[in-house]
Amino acid sequence: MQVTPTNTVEVTVVSGTTTLSIAGHTTTLSAGQVQTFGSVAIDIKPGSATNSIHPRSQGKIPVAILSHATLDAPTQVDRASLTFGRTGDEQSLAFCDQDGLEDVNGDGRLDLVCHFHTPAAGFRAGDTQGMLKGQTSTGVPLTGLDAVRIVPVGR
Repeated sequence: MQVTPTNTVEVTVVSGTTTLSIAGHTTTLSAGQVQTFGSVAIDIKPGSATNSIHPRSQGKIPVAILSHATLDAPTQVDRASLTFGRTGDEQSLAFCDQDGLEDVNGDGRLDLVCHFHTPAAGFRAGDTQGMLKGQTSTGVPLTGLDAVRIVPVGR
């Protein structure tokens, strides 16, 4: 299951300074500065309809960052910047596939699949979405969301 936001917001400050928060990214801008924010489509546990996560698992959660017309995820996403979990700020990255790039959603574009440590992602009972944050290789902040189902402890 995937949520497919692909909006990009560009903000220009005309005078003074302002602090801006969009999709979990906060920045302070001064007059004349332009900042672009992008949202990306992600697919947590590609191929799974329910995206079930057992918070006590010692495994890894695969997350596909889906390419689209203006984003070639394998070449434009700064892999080292990626964070993922219940808030998107969790430092849980294990690795991204280097050679096994694949077209996860069948749109003819190669997608980037990264794997995140389950315990470090911090999911809790009642969570309904996972958030990925990062940036492009040119510094544009990215955020993606997808639904998750948390498996109750003891099952």
